[in-house]
Amino acid sequence: MEWVIVGFIPIIKPDSDDGAEKERVRMLRDEVLQRCLAVLLDNFIPASETGVLWNLPGVGSVWVVPRIILYAADQPEERHLLGLKLAGCKYQCSHCLVDKGEAACPHDAKPRRDVVDNVESQLLSAALFKSGCGPAVLDRISEDSSIVPIVPLLAAVHGLGTGSFSLYDIFGFDLLHVRSRSVVGCALCLYIHIHPHLLRCSLACVCLCSVTDT
Repeated sequence: MEWVIVGFIPIIKPDSDDGAEKERVRMLRDEVLQRCLAVLLDNFIPASETGVLWNLPGVGSVWVVPRIILYAADQPEERHLLGLKLAGCKYQCSHCLVDKGEAACPHDAKPRRDVVDNVESQLLSAALFKSGCGPAVLDRISEDSSIVPIVPLLAAVHGLGTGSFSLYDIFGFDLLHVRSRSVVGCALCLYIHIHPHLLRCSLACVCLCSVTDT
């Protein structure tokens, strides 16, 4: 397994401490991040649905169906990738709908986030945001899920937004981020399906680096 630097994501900072300016830059950062992922996964996404022929050394051509099973990230990056609010929201857990007042306290099991419902709400919210809709309407859409008007690109990958709907289950703690604050680690471990056998193989680890510390 090998780390490969595939690109750099620019750090965009607000021009002032104004709340509206900070929100504008926050949305701009999220859009840039999603566009970077779109470039990175341009070939991966269709391959995750239909498969692709791959030359396996020592074996020859095999039919592979790649999957993302781990994305190593810290919690703020995870929320940015999923199009969820970081703070000032009711649901701060990326996996379930536990109220922030009950988080880290004993409580009954809470419903898990529904991938399809969340992404459909994000699609609606993003369309309204682009059309110049007021914040009051967007807040009403997000109040039941704490989403932002950003559609997560990872939902387009088969197995994350379809099939087993694992979009909220792939994130793991990024130890590399602890060692180097400027590095954002993204590990893509791929499942390769070879008929009639299933070969599990780690093909690639991808590292996205920011240009400055965050």
